[in-house]
Parts: sequence; C-alpha cells; structure tokens
Amino acid sequence: MNTPPGEPLFAPERWREVRRLLARLEALDDDGRAAELARIAAGDAELAHAVRTLMDDAGAATERLSGDFDRLFAGESEMPAAVGPFRLLRRLGEGGMGTVYLAERHGADFTQRVALKLLDRVASAPRLAARERRILAALAHPNITAFVDAGTDDGRAWLAMEYVDGEPLLEGCERRALDVRARVALFDQVCAAVAHAHAQLVVHRDLKPSNVYLSRAGVAKLLDFGIAQVLDPSDEKTPATRVFTPEYAAPEQLRGERVTTATDVYALGLLLYELVVGHRLPAAARERATDWTTAELARQASTDTREAETGPDGRTVARLLRGDLGRIIAHALEPSPDRRYGSVELLREDLARWLGHRPLTLARPGLAYALGRFVRRNRLAVSIAAIAVLALVAATTIALWQARARADEARRALAQARRAEAMQQFLSDVIRQASPDENGGEPITPHQLLEKGERLADGFAGQPELQAEVLAQLGELYLALSDPDSAGRALERARQLADAPSMPTGVRARVLLALTQWEAVVARFDDALAHARESLALYRGEPDTQAKTIAEVDISIAQALDGKGDAAETEKFLREAVARDSAALGDHDDSVAELWLLLGYTLAVRGELDEAERASRKGVEGYRAVYGDDGFEVAHALNELALVLSWRKEGLAAAEDALRDAVRIFRKLVGETHQKTLSAERNLITMMERRGRYLEALPEREALAARAARPGVTTPRELATHYLALAMDYAQVGRFADAEETLRRSLALGEQAQGPRSVADQGARNELGDVLLLLGRDGEAERVLREAIAIQQDQQPDDTARLKRLQASLGEVLHIEGRDGEALPLLVEATTLAASVPETDVSRPLALACLAEVQLGVGDATTAAATARSALDYARKAYPPGHPKLGFALYALARADLALGKPQEAESLLRETLKLRATVHAAAHPRMLEANVALAEALTAEGKADEARMLRDGVEPLLDAALPYHRALRARLAQR
Repeated sequence: MNTPPGEPLFAPERWREVRRLLARLEALDDDGRAAELARIAAGDAELAHAVRTLMDDAGAATERLSGDFDRLFAGESEMPAAVGPFRLLRRLGEGGMGTVYLAERHGADFTQRVALKLLDRVASAPRLAARERRILAALAHPNITAFVDAGTDDGRAWLAMEYVDGEPLLEGCERRALDVRARVALFDQVCAAVAHAHAQLVVHRDLKPSNVYLSRAGVAKLLDFGIAQVLDPSDEKTPATRVFTPEYAAPEQLRGERVTTATDVYALGLLLYELVVGHRLPAAARERATDWTTAELARQASTDTREAETGPDGRTVARLLRGDLGRIIAHALEPSPDRRYGSVELLREDLARWLGHRPLTLARPGLAYALGRFVRRNRLAVSIAAIAVLALVAATTIALWQARARADEARRALAQARRAEAMQQFLSDVIRQASPDENGGEPITPHQLLEKGERLADGFAGQPELQAEVLAQLGELYLALSDPDSAGRALERARQLADAPSMPTGVRARVLLALTQWEAVVARFDDALAHARESLALYRGEPDTQAKTIAEVDISIAQALDGKGDAAETEKFLREAVARDSAALGDHDDSVAELWLLLGYTLAVRGELDEAERASRKGVEGYRAVYGDDGFEVAHALNELALVLSWRKEGLAAAEDALRDAVRIFRKLVGETHQKTLSAERNLITMMERRGRYLEALPEREALAARAARPGVTTPRELATHYLALAMDYAQVGRFADAEETLRRSLALGEQAQGPRSVADQGARNELGDVLLLLGRDGEAERVLREAIAIQQDQQPDDTARLKRLQASLGEVLHIEGRDGEALPLLVEATTLAASVPETDVSRPLALACLAEVQLGVGDATTAAATARSALDYARKAYPPGHPKLGFALYALARADLALGKPQEAESLLRETLKLRATVHAAAHPRMLEANVALAEALTAEGKADEARMLRDGVEPLLDAALPYHRALRARLAQR
C-alpha cells in the first residue's frame, strides 16, 4: 500500500468502527471473511477497502511478501548452506522482509550461534539492512537481542543477531507457572529494554508477546527491530511502512498518525494485561468512547480460565485488576497518547511501587490508601521494633531483679534498682506512645518510636546517669535503622552527660563504647580508636566487669584499627584478643566468633590466605554453635567468610555459595531491605561479576539499587556505593551514558554524606574518568582523574594502591590523546607495586596491559611484548578462565606481536580476545571494535585479503556511527 507518510489510513472518526469490524473478521475463516467483506463493500466500499488493506499490510505482511518472492525467485526457497562466515543450521521463522535461520560461525577457533536474518532480494534490501544494522548496533542492552555481524552474500543482505535459546514470553510464564508478581518483574525487563531503545531515539512500533522471548536463564529478550522507527526528523530515509500487528496497535497507528514513544507505551499496556490475565484484550473491547476503569478491566479478565488463579495476597487476577495493577494498565491504555504515561520509565516507576506496596504516582491517594500500603511494606520493621522494645523491657526487669538480689552491696543495689525502675517506667511510656491513639491515629514507625523515646528521655534531667544510658541505647538503635545523623545527635548528648565528674565509671564506659560504634560508621576511626581504648581502660578498672564486656570492646578496637588501614597492627591486636577472650569465654561464644572473623579478614588483607580461611571458618563454626544453622549472625559470618574466600580465584565458586546461603537467611529473618540483606546481596552480585557474568549481574544490580534507594533504607554513603557498583556494570555492557549518570549520582550522594573531595568517593571518580574516555570526552576524563590524584595525594598519600589505580587510568587517557611520552612514566609508576601486593590483585594486569600499549606507541615493541606477557601471566592468576577481562592482556600481546611481524600469533590471540569479550560486549562496544580492527590488520598482514575486507566492511559502519573514542581505530583501519 503506497500511502504517503502523513496521510491517514482512514478518517479518525471511522477508526472505532474499523476496529470492531476487525474483531469480527478475525474470528472467521478465509471464505467467511471474504464473504463478509463483499457484503460490507456493497454498502460501504470505503470501509471495506480500508479494512482489507489494513489486514493485508499488517496481519499477513510477512506471509504475503514471502509468497511473492518465492514466485519471483523460484528455486531459492531451499535453505542456503552458508551465508557469509556462518553455516546455516535450521530455519527459525519469517520476519521483517526476510527469513531467520539458526546459524553457527564457521572457519573460526570458537563456536558462536546466532539468529541470522537473510533479507529478500529487493532493491531496497541493502538500505533496509543497513538501517536495521544501525538501529541494532545502537541498542546495547541485556534485554535486547545483541547485534553480532552483518554483510551481503550473493547480492542478498544479512544480519546476524544474538540467538536466544528459550521460548516466547507467555509460553515461558505458563510453563514455569509464574505468579502475577513474577510476571510483572519479567515485564519490567521488557520495559527496561524499550526505555533503552527510546533513549536511543528508536520506537519499536510492533511490541507483542511473540516479539519477547524468555531465555533458559529467565531473562526477557526483546526481538525484531525490523520495523522500528528512528525518531530523528533528519532521517528522511525512514520507511513509511504501516506493517504492524493490529491486535497490538495503538489507536494513532490505526489512524495513520505520527508514531511516538507513547505508541510503545500503549502496546506495553496490552502486553502487561495479557501477561497478567493470560489472554489478549479483545479488539472489540478496546473500542471505547471513555477511559478504561479498573472494574472494566477486571470484568474482561473474569472471562478467562486464569480467573481462579490467586495473586500474592490470595486475590484473584480480576481482584488484582480492580486495584493498583489495573490502574497502571488502564493509564497505559489511554486512547489519547498525551494522556498515557509520559515515558516508559514512569510506567516502570509505578510497577516498582506496586511491587513494593507503595502508592502510585498516578493520583494523590487517600489517607487510608497510603497508610494501608505503608503498614504493609513496613510490617517487618514495626515487628522488629516491637520485639526490640519488649526485649529491653525484659532486660530491665532482669536487671531490677538482679539489683535487688545483691544484698552484700545494698547501697549499690538500691541505686541500680531505682535506675531499673525508672528505665522500666520509661519503656512503658515509649510503648504507650506506639498506640495510634497517641500518634494522631496513624501507625507509628520504628523511627518515630525512637524520636518519641528521645523526647521522653528529657524527663530524666534530674537523673543524668539514667539519661546518659537511655541516650546511648537510643543512639545504637538509630544506627540499626541506618540513621547516623540521629544516632550522632543522641550519642553526643550522652557523651556530654558522661563527661561529668560525678558520672559512674561503668556508665561512662558504656557511653564511650556506643559512641565508638557511631564513629566507625561515619569513618572517624581515630576518634573511635581513642574512645574504644578509653572504654576498655575504664571497664578494666571496674571490679565487676564481665569477660564478655571486654570482648565486645576488643571488637570495637579491632574495627577502628581496621578502618585506619593498619593491617599489621590490627593483626597483632586480634591475635592477642582472640587468645585472651577465647580463654575466658571459650570458642563457642559470639564475641569470640566475631574476633575470629575479623582476624580472618585481616590475614586475607595481608596475603596469608590459608590461615585467613581457617580463622574465618572458626568464626562461622562459633556462630553456628551459638545460634544454629540459620541464625542471623550465621548469615553475617557466611558473608565475611565469602569475602575471604574471594581473595583467590579458586575460591570464587565457594564464596558465591556461601553468599547465596547468607542472602537466604537474611531475607528469611529480616526481609529484603535490611542493611545486612542489602550488603550480602551486593557481595553476591560482586562474586558473579568476578566470575565474568556481567549480563546476569546487571539486572540484579539494578533491582538492588532500586531497593536501596527507597526512603529510609540506606544512608547516602551506602547508596553511593550501590550506584558506583551499578555504574561499573553499565560500563561493562556498553551503556556508557547510563554509567555516567549513575556515577554522578554516586558522587552527589557522597558529597552529601561527607562533603566535597572525600577520599571515599575516589572509586567513583576513577570509574567516571574511564567512562568519559570511552564516551570520547578525554579532556574531561583527564581533568576528573587529575583532580582525584590531587585529592589522594593531599588526604591519603599512604594509600598507594588507590593512587596507582588512578595513575593507570590517567595513563590510558594520555595514551588515547596521543601523549605516550607523558603516559609512559606515569604507567611505569602505576605498575611498580610493593612486594606485599598479592599476585591475584585484579588491577595489576590491566595497568600492565595499558603500559604495553604505551610502550608500543613510543616504538618499543620488544619491551611491549614482554610487558604484555607479564600482564597475561598476572591476569590468569587474578581472573578465572573465560573471564572477559583476560582480553586486555591478550589484546595488548596481540598488538605487540603484530608490530614484531608475527601476525599469525596475533590472529590467534585476537580471536581468543573476541570470544571472551563477546560474552559481555555487543559488537559496537569499543573493546570489541578495537579487537576487530587489530584482527583486520593481522589478516591483511597474513595475506588473507578477502577475509580482512569482509571484516572491515562489517566494522567500518560501526566505527562511523560510534563514539569519538574510535577516531584512532578509524585511522588504523584506513591505513590498510
């Protein structure tokens, strides 16, 4: 159909009538459909023509085109044996003016399976292939099938894409019997893919269940951008095709109006409905003069066989649709594009709120609505607070009994009894404040309860000893709720009271110990160490101090020493403390177990890995003896053990197993937003990354950061750490703009927590410099890294490891800028490491690989080869087999071999590099492009001109459309 791009397919006022007719026709067979259309044409020829054209162009476009070309090119219906560098295995299906095959790369030293689309023989096929290739190459996202390769073969254009070994999304959900919440979580992956496409100015325009696959690993993959539209008004060659699926088309598509990102939002609404309900929303049901209501959605759902299925709260699907989930779907299905969600990200935000039982963004909900969700998502925290308060009541009751029982110290017993009675009255007042009647009719949060307790503590102004103890206890509880600001306020008040000369020694020691914990959290380690040692001296001066108390103070001292970074002094102290406290308390004591864990970590830092593992396992055994296999502290111990195991690449699998067990226990006992759960999950994802599984780790990182960003869950400092880790994964998979944005959020949070120029943010500055370089903004990258080096030299000059990492990154920037003379001494300094640095250090091989590149740049190929071999040796010690970061050293050695006239060796190394990097990077990623450019150079040097030319033809368009970082690669490719 040759309709001009701006001409409506039919008049807007007719579209509802057309849709009703489509719904009726789709239920008929071919003969019945033809008869019905003939009958309609007799009375309304224009309407019959519009419907017939729409059905031909959209519903049967692929089949019709395939049949036409089969007739034009008789004899070509058989599957070719090979296309380009790929051997075809079997036909997968039709799509986008071509046939899709399962194919396998041949003639290489590695196996790579792809989905290869072979376009039909039409004059526009090469242009359409080039257009689709540009679109796919720009879309580097774990939930979008990755672009692999492209070219022409015997006059026919082809595209090779990632092969998804899985099944259609709906079938996968049914086969796995996923509940509604699990389906919504999968749907969010689809939304993330669409949002990424929109950020690249690409609209899919044909979103439907058959275009989403669920991999065997449970990852949703969005397929087929063959009819995607690039939202670039300068792109005059964008085809004006109306090929789409009517059942999933937005009203504006059917009217022939302009397609925007809102068009995809509408299709996502239909897809979400189908995922939740189990069947498609009928076309006839969508012809509405008014907006959808949740009741009408539920009524449509009630006709389905999944009506009886219950959701997470025991509610049926129809009942779920009457609630917030239905509101989300209804808003996505607004007939007017201007009234739908303004972006896919806004849709994702409401989905996250629904999953977290939080109010939606769609409207201002009533008080009962907001409070209902608040209580629901904070049920665990409220319960924990109540248990904590009851435990305190029990503890004070015991203290009262003990105080009265000590007849031999009547005076002290009387004083303690009075304090205990006052404490018991205080706690009774706090508990009474938890009643909604005392809180304006609203449920009280744990944080509000502590604030009320702090105000009640003012009533002890005439009893400074008791007031100091209450404030110290409140400070520790604030820390448990991740509120260091409130903790510091309460503990500073307690310290001022404890400084009074009349304050009993035991109370002062108790306050100082609590203060130490807060100072360690806010990284004031010198103050923490001084106060912990003062507390220890005071406790030792008290005749009745228990060995348990001494062990607890020892823990605080060790943590402060560790925070100061003096591993040797920390080890010395811990060996003494373990010997002393285990002799007094035995090994089956939780404080002794914690000291063993601290010793294990310290030994690992010092490279004594065998002894570190033994010490850490003693800590785990100690906690298990006290709390059982699934105790909270056991999960904490498993988390610490995993960190020690991870110092060796051979221990990564065991570390991951330990962390999975820790996460399981934490989730079971304290829920998904507790600090310990978040920390263990962060470490678990790090283990996945250490083993090279970045694509698997990224969705987990995104989900974890989203949870950590919820109000009141983490501190700004902790959230900054989550964002840093997420940004590093974004960079690994080529999402550099997302990486930059997330890093700047991390730096802003770090500044909020500890002010500007904090050394705690050096990791984010380092990563930002690396990302800016890959974005082609090397001048900005240089400024960021030089500022980071200045901060390091000014504030922590003794931390040479961090300084050298920054120097290595700056050296790479200078190398890319062509300033190898400046980069060389910097990288030599960065790679000159102390003997104490373990051979498994992951930063050393990366720095050595960069040094080899610079040595090659100044013309010293022989030294570059030796440095690259050293980098490869260290990389194999630091990373497990198959890790993509082994590619840095392999690539550096290949480049040196090329310069030394050894192209065959270089080719082998480069193919291994590409195989490793392809597990993470898309074809347009800078690391893939640099390796392919070098491979083209090697093939040319070997006389393999045809293969080199084919490779250049595939790489050049990616370089032309890529980041400024690739200018040097373009120049190298042009020389051949």
